[in-house]
Amino acid sequence: MNMKRKKTSWQPFTAGIVLLMLVISGFMYYDHDRVQYPSGALTAEELRADYMAYHCQPGSRKVLTLPDDTRVTLNSQTTLYVPKNYSTDKHTLILNGEAFFEVPEGEVLPFTIKTDKLIITGFNGAMRVRSAESQAGATVHVLKGQFTVSKAYHSPTDNQPEILNAGNEVLFNKDIDLMEKETYDVALLEEWKTGKLVLDSVPLLAAVRKIEEWYGVELSLPNDAGDLNQVINGSFDNLPLQDVLTALKQTTGHRFRMK
Repeated sequence: MNMKRKKTSWQPFTAGIVLLMLVISGFMYYDHDRVQYPSGALTAEELRADYMAYHCQPGSRKVLTLPDDTRVTLNSQTTLYVPKNYSTDKHTLILNGEAFFEVPEGEVLPFTIKTDKLIITGFNGAMRVRSAESQAGATVHVLKGQFTVSKAYHSPTDNQPEILNAGNEVLFNKDIDLMEKETYDVALLEEWKTGKLVLDSVPLLAAVRKIEEWYGVELSLPNDAGDLNQVINGSFDNLPLQDVLTALKQTTGHRFRMK
């Protein structure tokens, strides 16, 4: 996967967290005060009346099990809206942020995820969806099963949906009204799903990029950040972001402080 290309062109995505590594002053800053607001996919009144909201705090993950045994892993600073009549009616969720969905086999109702940009529908399987309302970019990675992805709005140029199978992804950018189907490295998503982040002799810059991908955050390095090839080692088993940053402080010598 070409992470650099996707970072600059396809994924201007953050889950509302900006980590600014200020090496000049010896500090790294982690902004945890930005929040996601209710989804524009429905009105605030509709959400309050018909949905239960689940929110994942910055730098952590939250696991939910829905009434049909669908397992959902919410990533940092994500809100998921689940209909109150989920057990008896449509299985349609509203997502603002990033989540991994594992839908069991045997379902007779379609499973649908709506965001302000995309609509994803299938019957069973596993996939990760990133779509924060504060960002123009969105992605869908299918690990198992088959899902159909379409734009959540009428496009003047292209309204053709994409059908994704295991190993397929959709890259979307609303600013240029473009959605494309590609393939991705399934092993990376398998690793992410386990929750165990491993940095094995990884250069500092590569470690920063992996943490971005892992926690759905955006990291920014100044031009004079020092030796970007400094080797980082560590294994973090389902730890919140702040614990990872604390460990990196011990490795890199830089201090971290909450803004």
